[in-house]
Amino acid sequence: MKAVQLKAHVNQSDETPLEVIHDDRGAGSKSYMWVHLTGELSPVPRIIVYEYQKTRHSDHPKEYYKDFNGILMTDGLEQYHKLDRELEGVINANCLAHARCHFANAIKAMEKGNAEAIQSSVAYKALARIGTIYKLEGALKTLLQNLAKRNVTLPSNL
Repeated sequence: MKAVQLKAHVNQSDETPLEVIHDDRGAGSKSYMWVHLTGELSPVPRIIVYEYQKTRHSDHPKEYYKDFNGILMTDGLEQYHKLDRELEGVINANCLAHARCHFANAIKAMEKGNAEAIQSSVAYKALARIGTIYKLEGALKTLLQNLAKRNVTLPSNL
């Protein structure tokens, strides 16, 4: 499964903490579930791989993606940026949803009574552009679904 997943030009990865009851450490020790999946619009089948690791160390994704050539979409975790620097074929692309949260938080921190200042801020303009990208992405998904219903396939290099 991993070999097929890594053939996709775009992959996504994220990790989340979890507590494990039984391993060689005490109950409740923090471990991580690394989730690796093909990009949503990838021509290869949708594949999701769950990988348990005891730590969040950068060696885990480095080992997983050592034979990958393409774009790896991630959150802002430094371990992923390190891959971009250390693995020749990997290009790290930050997740737009994670970036959007930072701009939304900046707006929340602004003075609420000053709508003009909010609307002229970089954060507001960034959120508007991200909204436009989300609309385009939705239209592309709809188009691809309609093409799939008609059994139309696109070249794999798109």
